[in-house]
Amino acid sequence: MIIKAVIFDLDGTLLNTLDDLADSVNELMNKYDFPVHPIENYKKFVGSGAEMLVKRAIPKNLTDKIDIKNLTKEVREIYSKRLLNKTKPYDGIYNMLDELQKRYLPLNVLSNKPDRETNILVEHFFKKYNFQNVIGASDRFPKKPEPAGALFISAAINIIPQSFAYLGDSDVDMETANNAGMFPIGVLWGFRDKGELLTNNAQKLLSNPMELIDFLYN
Repeated sequence: MIIKAVIFDLDGTLLNTLDDLADSVNELMNKYDFPVHPIENYKKFVGSGAEMLVKRAIPKNLTDKIDIKNLTKEVREIYSKRLLNKTKPYDGIYNMLDELQKRYLPLNVLSNKPDRETNILVEHFFKKYNFQNVIGASDRFPKKPEPAGALFISAAINIIPQSFAYLGDSDVDMETANNAGMFPIGVLWGFRDKGELLTNNAQKLLSNPMELIDFLYN
């Protein structure tokens, strides 16, 4: 197997965004006198986009009685002010990206985070790296695990899907990789666990970012 390009998930893969996401949603919960959640709960809430994050956070008996779209808009406004408060790259991410860039491997990001926030975060934390495509959630493509965004990246840089590694931390990411015909690599430093990744057909698991270099080149 020869990998010629990589797609990364963002939250839980390149960046630890959990504190800022949890603080933002809990602020919304407080506003409406809903129960707030411990940060560990948000590891299961995130990954499927902002609207699903809100649905998972609000009381279950209110899911069908509340304007979810309006709450999603509110939490996005809150999050836009917290975006860079506590978020940071995971240990070893910069070293990994340095090595990949030295080898001229095309780097890409595909996230279910809204497109605007996805691009702001990549520009802020990874300005020195040449990410060829940075795609977040928008009307352009259906959200992951639909493969449209991944396949667009494949076509845009003229590399077949089978030559891509797709790195992510969740079931959604492994499903996306498999749906697109890419090689699914699960990362164990993110929000979900080994069992979820293997159940959703991860073909390789990484305990730290530099293991990707060993896997690709050694």
